[in-house]
Amino acid sequence: MRPIPGDTAARHFLTSLALLSASILSAVAFVNAQEQDDKARTGLTLEEIIVTATRREAEPLDVPIAITALSDDALARFNVSDVSNLQQLVPGLQIRDNGVDGQGSIDINVRGIGNSNFIETGESNTSFNLDGVYTSRPQAALQLFNDVLRVEVARGPQGTLSGRNATAGAINVINRKPGFAKIDGYVEVRGGNYNTMGVKGLLNLPISDTLALRFNYADYRRDSFYRLIRDRDSRAAELPTDFSGANIPEFETAFGDPTDDGPGSPGSADLRAYRISALWKLADNLNWQLAYENYSNDAVGKPFTLDCNRADCEAALTAEQIGQAAPFTAFLSLRGQQEQGIENLRSVIEYSIDSLFDIKYVYGRSDFEHTLVQDLDAGIGIELVFADRPWLNDSQVHDLQFASNGSGSLSWVAGFFYFQESTDRTLGVSFFPFGWQASPNPNYEVKTQAAYSDFTYAFSESLELFAGLRYSEDEKSNFGAARFAFAANSFACPGALAAADPKGRVFLNAGLDLILSTPQCFATSTESEPTDESFIDFRLGLRYNLNQDVNLYASVSSGHKAALQTQHILNTRAGGFLDIPVATEQVINWEIGSKGRLFGGRINYAAAVFFADFANKQEALFLNFGDIGCDLNGNGLNDALSRNGATNIQENAFGCGAGEPFSFDTITDLNDTEFPDQIDFSITNAGLEVYGFELEASATIGENGFLSGFLTWTDAAYTSFNYSHVLGCPNPALEFCNLRNIAGNKPRSTPEFTLNLTYTHTFNFASGAKLAPTVNLYYRSSYFLTPENIGAGVDPSVLDQQLLLDAAGNALGPGNPSETELFVDRQESSVKFNVNITYTAPRGNYDIQLFGANIFDEEVRSHARIDTAQTPGFVYEDPAQFGASFRYRFN
Repeated sequence: MRPIPGDTAARHFLTSLALLSASILSAVAFVNAQEQDDKARTGLTLEEIIVTATRREAEPLDVPIAITALSDDALARFNVSDVSNLQQLVPGLQIRDNGVDGQGSIDINVRGIGNSNFIETGESNTSFNLDGVYTSRPQAALQLFNDVLRVEVARGPQGTLSGRNATAGAINVINRKPGFAKIDGYVEVRGGNYNTMGVKGLLNLPISDTLALRFNYADYRRDSFYRLIRDRDSRAAELPTDFSGANIPEFETAFGDPTDDGPGSPGSADLRAYRISALWKLADNLNWQLAYENYSNDAVGKPFTLDCNRADCEAALTAEQIGQAAPFTAFLSLRGQQEQGIENLRSVIEYSIDSLFDIKYVYGRSDFEHTLVQDLDAGIGIELVFADRPWLNDSQVHDLQFASNGSGSLSWVAGFFYFQESTDRTLGVSFFPFGWQASPNPNYEVKTQAAYSDFTYAFSESLELFAGLRYSEDEKSNFGAARFAFAANSFACPGALAAADPKGRVFLNAGLDLILSTPQCFATSTESEPTDESFIDFRLGLRYNLNQDVNLYASVSSGHKAALQTQHILNTRAGGFLDIPVATEQVINWEIGSKGRLFGGRINYAAAVFFADFANKQEALFLNFGDIGCDLNGNGLNDALSRNGATNIQENAFGCGAGEPFSFDTITDLNDTEFPDQIDFSITNAGLEVYGFELEASATIGENGFLSGFLTWTDAAYTSFNYSHVLGCPNPALEFCNLRNIAGNKPRSTPEFTLNLTYTHTFNFASGAKLAPTVNLYYRSSYFLTPENIGAGVDPSVLDQQLLLDAAGNALGPGNPSETELFVDRQESSVKFNVNITYTAPRGNYDIQLFGANIFDEEVRSHARIDTAQTPGFVYEDPAQFGASFRYRFN
């Protein structure tokens, strides 16, 4: 929780730069001395993967940006089926499972920069692309890697070339194209623990010399990692109904048995994907590639779980339940359901004019549909259920690109980009028995258009300049958005409960239609003025070749993430709105790096030192607005509503945001333990600085060994962030609920150090068969799961002031052992080991793989949240998995 003084930060940066420079110069001097001997050797040279991060094909070591390219072989070797488990192979990348927050998505964190907004207005800081087509929904990143040629992960701002919302980096998944050479394909089956079953298939079909088709299919299913237990609420005597188990059978009728851990259950997998693509050579210099892709996910995300060393289990669970609580045990009131489908259509037309330029026109369309019902309360506190019914999103991309194709000192690319997105969503949260909140948002629109250019100019064989510029215009509008809410035991929605469900379950049982069509329910419009802004992104740098194998580069680049519309947050006690603007996120990134091949290509490396300065970083949080109320009309009276709907209570709280720009000074907290303060999901801006060092390398060991890995150091801290923690806010004794500036705190999911070491040794047999065992180690130092950085927990003496009661109604005594680490949000350092053994038949017509992921079953938290029900819950990365696959190739 320390601030980073400017001189200390500068010292970090300069020290890293000095280490990098010394290492590079020492290596270069040694290589130059040995150059003649190395050239005479015929040792194994590492295979290079061609990347397109700069819109031109090049080897990664020749591209002056930090980029990692992974082949399909590398993905298969580490059982990487989608982005969610890619972090172990990419420096600076952390993946946070955010599905439990009711959005069915993940957070892609690059160099300490992630996204915390997963509602319909939320967009990732890392641009995610399929075959170069931008997709805005974070959920789309979970699509299966199926018949992939390579995955490119570029780190640092990529706004000049990768387009909108690439302030942290860009990921591009490049799928294989249809081939003209021959009919070929494969069939693969996979099995493993947790009843894992998977099937893949591929068929490449040349129709003629000018037309080829390609078909692939993947199906993956797995039981839940979790022990699922029916949540028998221990507070049944206080509530109108038990809300769980046999007393409410309709929940099991509608959503299934909450203890069923099969495919589709919380923490399981139930995925399918297929793709049909065609490549048509219309002429020698004219190609057209067309692809249709369909992806579906029918499994509810990972559930929140309790750790009774970090959560107040005694206050709400029985002794039996406390004994059952464990990292992979979940208490559920309902099983939940998800139906997520994504359809993609992509078209790429390429035309080449020899010695002048190439023209490429890319069109992409994506249709996203998402329905979800999910238990979020972790079995403690009030019953909290999220529902998304439905979430519809469609988007389209047009990208017209021109690129030089001749020789000479100047190479360039330029183009025009257009993106449009439409969203229709209704989401709701049931806070049983207090009521529910529903938020229809039927007309959210985004439009972006841009012009961009990027060029490289070679002054000599040793020195070249690279530069890029992008001008963007971004528009956002939102019409018809509203918020419906009532509380079942206070100012209720008249008639809705009695007519539909006197026990307060109308939200789930009767559906949203009844609620949204009941005019007596309290409804507020949350529309605001459309945003219309423009900005310029740039990159500028130099690359210098020390010799033909080693280069240095230095660059400065920028990125933007478009502003959000002003948020109207209703103060329910005051009966009026506070306006909260969300400014454009901006970043300037300075980077110095080196890439090279040493010892005749036996060692490849890429190293970089960087500093990223974020202004107005967009962050989502649950803001505690208190319930003191405000005098919004200036009559000297507090406009707060009492518990029974009475009118004015004099408090002399004039102003409080009425007719004024939003200020955090207007948010105050009433010392009120009778009813929770008002807590609302909100987006705000923060300042953030990130310093770091990355080293990525690979080497051949002897004739058959291959060693690769990376080392990263990241020092990230907020320079300003007005943060409000919802935990304990009804009680004035807890300081965590007060709004405060958490400058100096680290962002979530940002370990200071990471280390990856991977070794593969290939045994070649006389028959032509090969056996290749691979061992991988992945280390992360400790990191925080929330910006709160509650690394040492809450002082138990403070908690004792609340007079918390256990399930039997007894007061908790001082120094209760289970409270000594209450609400800790730090994940300690961890090491994961992964193994893979691949046998390839003599003719290469089949492979057999045995794999183990996280073989020592390291327990690692990826996410923590304290929700509006005061419930602390945790999400864990996958436990140990073991399995085997068989792939048969035909041609």
